[in-house]
Amino acid sequence: MSSKLSSVGDSLDELIQILLNNRREVELGHAILQLSRANRKVVSDFGAQEFVNKFPQLFQIRRTKSKVMLRLDVPLEFCPQAGEKGGCTDMRCFRLHLCPFFVKETCKFGDKCKRSHEYQDEHTMRILQHFRLHFLDLNLLQDILKMIVDESEIQRTAAGRSLPDICKFYNNKSGCKKEENCPCLHVCEHFVDGDCKFGGGCKRNHDFSDSHNRRVLQQYDMGHISIHKVLQRLKGRERKRSVSASSDEESVQLSRYQPVMRMDSANPTIPHIPVQQGVGSRSIPEICKFYNSKTKCTKGDKCPCLHVCEHFISADCKFGEACRHEHSFSSFHNRRVLKQHDIANVSDLKILEYLQARVKKRTGSASSSVEKPLTVNLSAVNPSQDDKGKDTEICGFHMRGKCNYGDKCIHHHTDLPYLWQFAAQGDDQWESFSNEVNAILENCYCDVKNESSSHVTIKGSLYIVNFQDMTAVPRSFSGATPKMWTLMAKMFMTTGTVVKVRRLSTVSSVAAAAGHVFSTRWEWYWKDENNKWQSYDTPGDGHAVNTTSSQCLEREYLAGKDTHPFSASHHQYTLDFKKWCQKNDKYTTERPVRRRPAEFVSKQNMAEIAAQRRKAAGTARPSSSFSTEADGVPSHWSSVPVGEEYSCERLSTITEEYKKTEKRFKDSMDESHKIVSIERVQNPDLWILFKQKKVRMTKKSGKDPEERQLFHGTNPNTVKAICQQGFDWRMCGKNGTAYGKGSYFASNANYSHCYSNRDFTRGAKQMFLAKVLVGSFTAGDQSLTRPPPKDSSNPHVLYDSCCDNTANPALFVVFENGQSYPEFLITYT
Repeated sequence: MSSKLSSVGDSLDELIQILLNNRREVELGHAILQLSRANRKVVSDFGAQEFVNKFPQLFQIRRTKSKVMLRLDVPLEFCPQAGEKGGCTDMRCFRLHLCPFFVKETCKFGDKCKRSHEYQDEHTMRILQHFRLHFLDLNLLQDILKMIVDESEIQRTAAGRSLPDICKFYNNKSGCKKEENCPCLHVCEHFVDGDCKFGGGCKRNHDFSDSHNRRVLQQYDMGHISIHKVLQRLKGRERKRSVSASSDEESVQLSRYQPVMRMDSANPTIPHIPVQQGVGSRSIPEICKFYNSKTKCTKGDKCPCLHVCEHFISADCKFGEACRHEHSFSSFHNRRVLKQHDIANVSDLKILEYLQARVKKRTGSASSSVEKPLTVNLSAVNPSQDDKGKDTEICGFHMRGKCNYGDKCIHHHTDLPYLWQFAAQGDDQWESFSNEVNAILENCYCDVKNESSSHVTIKGSLYIVNFQDMTAVPRSFSGATPKMWTLMAKMFMTTGTVVKVRRLSTVSSVAAAAGHVFSTRWEWYWKDENNKWQSYDTPGDGHAVNTTSSQCLEREYLAGKDTHPFSASHHQYTLDFKKWCQKNDKYTTERPVRRRPAEFVSKQNMAEIAAQRRKAAGTARPSSSFSTEADGVPSHWSSVPVGEEYSCERLSTITEEYKKTEKRFKDSMDESHKIVSIERVQNPDLWILFKQKKVRMTKKSGKDPEERQLFHGTNPNTVKAICQQGFDWRMCGKNGTAYGKGSYFASNANYSHCYSNRDFTRGAKQMFLAKVLVGSFTAGDQSLTRPPPKDSSNPHVLYDSCCDNTANPALFVVFENGQSYPEFLITYT
């Protein structure tokens, strides 16, 4: 028996050495042939694959169309904290505390090194036993560890090697003209960054298996590295280029493993912890249902799911430490599964949080073991950005009476122009506060003096909401200073004690049409030398009138500006939107700045406020009976019925409007299609919004922006919504985003016809002929969410729109609702 075990050990040692000599991967049959005769017989008696499968902690099998590839894949990693001051303090750390430079025999510190120089120290032996690698010969272990160090980022940085670039021309519409002679990788950059929306349908490479990419990787000594590790390195490529090699090896971070904690730009008190540098999201593996059943999991180490107690995840395991199932992710099997999902470096706590979030989302059905993968997106809540997010806007049309998108509207349909919600850290399932608490929070928030709320109840416990970082903490924080609050919040962030909070809101009044009576009016304040908050609209006694206002600041803020210069009396100031402060340009004195709703709206005073705003809007907006295009809606419009937001006026075939629109349609449409009717869309709010946008574009460029009549195809279900709300690509323009995420308009009717769906009740199709302010335009790209800058050195001066071809554009993309107006609705067969 011992003789056979010795033979197995000898065969295993030789097989590992063969893989090390072949850059860790070789065809299984070829590897067996390289074994000595005695060891080959031992392996053959077991069966080659059966022998390899006995050591899942060492080997992985990969099948191609014609080959079975064997790969050496050891789950050992170096701990980045081991070299820091004080060393690693995690008693359950399962990463090596060995010095990687000692392994490579290049450590200059000797006995003074902060990391271990002993292969057989207690910590190393515990890890080897944990991963069932304690049987490895010392020389073989050294060779394996050298291989791991060679592949680690620290060695690559210290050696001064570079990573290949991703070809920017390959990722452009024109393509790469160098083709095989190009020194860069031909791969989809969105695939590398983890955000390619086309998936398997993408026309660009989503792997590195073609001859060109293999050749490039070999030139950078990366041909032997798995696709997952190539991706891992490329995702952090920009960060790595900025890291300079250090002469002090101990100061070089193990950046491959080191997680990043950076401060959110808009709220420096909130840490933002990505899974890895340059990585936006990772999928969390499933929990094995068979492991948790009486029958047990028969797949063993081949199981792709986590072997962990599901009651431990849901925090209701009655056995505690006596449970026979795993209550951690540190087992060899679980580490292997996490590594396959590229999240081995995510803390156990974060993984637990996301698994708990998935448990909450389950329906409880036992009929299917397949769930949608939960995505890790470890981003902090940013209240200032949240207010501008599409998922936090309340639909103003619903509040005015009716939203023509109905259930398909992407905005929230609520009874008030605000809604407060909460969610546990690591959970994206937002829950609304009760109506009573909702009103209490809003009333507190509207008072600029309040940094936090009074006590509110969340899940049966008393909490206090901090309005500065939008978190809720236990009431024991009451009376804490802002600095202490921040420190305590960070401390409890990992325990689940801190709760995220957000405020949903209607669109800001500076961006809303005049008829949006329930838009949110924001007022801006600064704190004076007496610690009193002063409005930029109504300065306190003795203060000179500012050359700015809340409306001006709000518009600049929504436009994404970083700063706003202004003057008050004889002083010049700069307001910093990211730091939320104003600074005296001469004396550099800084004052805090806040943005709060201008008034508290309750259910009781909603009708009164609506009446006041309607009256003000009616006074400001000329009626169509006497206005001109210069000061309001066109004079030839007929009256819009009282109580209606818009009307569609059917044009007579003998009018000039009809004839011009008909000609525009027929000039670029197949003759087989016949016009049934042409209607003029009369929406005063949308028209004024369009005209106001034109004025702002004129002011920005110093000349009238280029305006075109363009077609927009649609389906019958969205026609009324477009007439009411204009073109919103998120709800009515999802057919394509090749040139940016915006609303698409075509020069030719025939093109828009392809995106028009038939109304089967009438047997006809419909499309809009719209007024579009294309202004200055440039070539678009599918990743754009707004026009790109005209000059990279001045990122705030943007183009007005994008197109498919700047020389002869057939398609235009605009990113703002007010930049287009649905002028005519054409019904045709």
